[in-house]
Amino acid sequence: MTPYSLQSWLVLAVVCAACAAAWLLVGRRRYAPALFCILLTGLALRLFANADQYLHPWDECYHALVAKNLMSHPLEPTLVERPAFDFGPEAWCCTHIWLHKPPLALWLMAGSMRIFGLSEWALRLPSLLLSLVAIGFTWRMGRLLFNAEVGLLAAFLHAVNGKLIELAAGRESSDHVETCHVVMFQLAMWFVVLDWKKPERRYAVWIGVFTGLAFLSKWTPAFFIPMIWLGGMLSLKRKPGQILVQTALLGLAFVAIALPWLVYIYHRFPVESRQLFAGIIKAGHNAIENHTGACFFYLDAIRIMFGEAVYLPILLGGIVAWKKFPSVTWVGMAVWLGLPLLLLSAAATKRETYLLIAAPAFFLLTAYWVRWSWLRFRRYRAYGWGLLALLLLLLPLRYGAERTKLFVPRERRPEWRARIDRYEQRIRADGPIEKAALFLYDHPNEMMFYTGITTYGVLADDQKIEQLKAEGWRVYVATGGGPERR
Repeated sequence: MTPYSLQSWLVLAVVCAACAAAWLLVGRRRYAPALFCILLTGLALRLFANADQYLHPWDECYHALVAKNLMSHPLEPTLVERPAFDFGPEAWCCTHIWLHKPPLALWLMAGSMRIFGLSEWALRLPSLLLSLVAIGFTWRMGRLLFNAEVGLLAAFLHAVNGKLIELAAGRESSDHVETCHVVMFQLAMWFVVLDWKKPERRYAVWIGVFTGLAFLSKWTPAFFIPMIWLGGMLSLKRKPGQILVQTALLGLAFVAIALPWLVYIYHRFPVESRQLFAGIIKAGHNAIENHTGACFFYLDAIRIMFGEAVYLPILLGGIVAWKKFPSVTWVGMAVWLGLPLLLLSAAATKRETYLLIAAPAFFLLTAYWVRWSWLRFRRYRAYGWGLLALLLLLLPLRYGAERTKLFVPRERRPEWRARIDRYEQRIRADGPIEKAALFLYDHPNEMMFYTGITTYGVLADDQKIEQLKAEGWRVYVATGGGPERR
């Protein structure tokens, strides 16, 4: 048995034991220990996915490199730390100053590596912890809006969701940045829900704070939070004066969190920040990097992310929301799911991960109908309802197993990772790396993360190479046999 297979069987055993224990504990109404078992399930699956001993492409290798550089200068986000030449701010893949993503997730990764050392585990630790916090808050939301059992079922669906597991492990595009954004969004929504149930000014302040943190995680999607909050307040027919006061408090808290960074980068990096702001505006009406799709893109994507039967809870939830209007619970579910779905579908740029800001709402809605169907099966021996409950629960579990790749053979440390060490030894043998530049290497960001050697995936022309040598650079070109000095 290979080490990978051994890990897979061990994780499967832990997950099965934890789920069985949670089921028994729920039957005894011991909800806190049951939640612990669900968190253990989520932890086991995430530890397994996080164990890859290399940086994943698109986008972890970029975020990891910027985070590593932030360890030395937290207020100067750089990709290529010591550029041999700069491609300009529009070339986000190989530029010097890198503002492509906000700083919060990058700061968290940098802080973790500062404490625990430069490693993949330290890099991914903040996402691991944040994703566990999110599972706990899904439980709290379910208990607040429905009951403890719905909360636990929703937390279980959150714990085993394949897309969220991949994001926290860095395997999925947007990786730790998206994880941080989704969690900050959910924490903001916790206070949104509290404010819907019983409006208080302190809740508006906290909504603004976490909206600001979500903005510093992934820019404009954070603005969905006040839109969802306002949509719920209007649907619940709150007093206009009350809405105005809370809107002002929310806005002030948001500005206090988000504005300092915007002002700072505008004055410190004016060219790069203008390029950034132009790109953010462009994303709404022009597809960025060919991330496009039809208007039903997200409606199709949810069957993969949340199980093929997810359309039934959405349909039934819509009917109940209509009949029970203005119920805080059902209005909240409708606004939280409906508004992002509509706005994201209307935008030109489309990616599956964008809809994860509404993931807890999908989990809660699905969990409610799982429990509702199961109770009718137990009460009336209606096997159709029992089958529906199992489908709603098992289809997302199947997807989670597929995405985690428990029993799909996978290299934990591929050959190219060992090749980086060989290249480093060869280049360091010639002298310090501070004035060494490597060209035509197929993993440039990974090389810079692990070694600090300035690396590019393209080959400079002869004139540029001679110019660099005249400036004191040692120039290397990657070949089949190793780095060749020019």
